[in-house]
Amino acid sequence: MTEAIAKSFITVAAATASSASIAVDESLNGHPIVRKTGKFGAYVLWNSISLSVKPTDSLDEIKEKLTLKVASESGSLKTFKEYEIRNGPYGPYIMKTTLKKRQFVSVPKGITVDTLSEADVAALYKSGLESKSKSRTFQKK
Repeated sequence: MTEAIAKSFITVAAATASSASIAVDESLNGHPIVRKTGKFGAYVLWNSISLSVKPTDSLDEIKEKLTLKVASESGSLKTFKEYEIRNGPYGPYIMKTTLKKRQFVSVPKGITVDTLSEADVAALYKSGLESKSKSRTFQKK
């Protein structure tokens, strides 16, 4: 391959890649929503947040997915005086904020976080610590 052919190939490839992979849609909260096509398919880049999308997704669906992702990344679901309920990869959990070494207790599956009071959270935290200590005791053979 000659140098001239290589340069023409590079310019054509760069022109097709830039036109096919980037499309600027509307903006959300003052930041532009940029659609891109990458190695693993279509995605959207907004305010340093990337989100996988389908090429057929509408702008409204993309905005809804972005707002859900931003809300889920905040982490904290509910905050009390001594306790904080956060959302983790395995579901919601309770953390006592006044301890130096924080201990985490999972919220049971049937309980909704929105309806919990501080007394309920304290009871769940205490029972969760007791069940953790019971499951971690080992017996010698």
